[in-house]
Amino acid sequence: FFLMIRRPPRSTQSRSSAASDVYKRQGINAEYMGLTNIAYEETAIYDDTGNFIFPGCVSLSLSSIRSDGLYLMDDGETLTVYIGSQLDATTLKDLFGLDSFNYQAILTEDNLYRNGSAVICERFANLLAVLRARKSTGWAALHFVRQAESTVAETDFLYKLIEDRPDKDTRAVYKVSYGEFFNMIVKFQASTSGGR
Repeated sequence: FFLMIRRPPRSTQSRSSAASDVYKRQGINAEYMGLTNIAYEETAIYDDTGNFIFPGCVSLSLSSIRSDGLYLMDDGETLTVYIGSQLDATTLKDLFGLDSFNYQAILTEDNLYRNGSAVICERFANLLAVLRARKSTGWAALHFVRQAESTVAETDFLYKLIEDRPDKDTRAVYKVSYGEFFNMIVKFQASTSGGR
């Protein structure tokens, strides 16, 4: 029988510092990337030295979502693509095979890359491969959410955004504070790792 007693830290960490330490220790790296312009920018590709160039990160907030945007959230477990309701027709056609923004169309990974010769398809595939390779399992599920589709999937996506408390003119149902977001991730990690 071996008992290990751990001494408390000498100083109390700030909430954000403690949260950062737990994120690093548990390998959680929530990211929210803007993909709208990946076909036109030098991103989602490998540079001359073999390093992958990630798309720019966007603030994890409702105010950073544009109706003409395409976003990808990596919450540490799954990858979610958020499709703006006014995303341009070329991107819809090349990436998803859709002629217009369609709530009835079922989007799955099998529907991707309809125009395999389009730059956006190559870069999107590169990004997914790199993000999945970073996972301990080497894989992450890919979900698609369309803006304003009013589904559980959209509510779940918007709930994961880190927001300041809303004022009376905002959609309060989707707002969570950083502390609430952090606690949600920690509880999820504890439930999937058996509390280790």
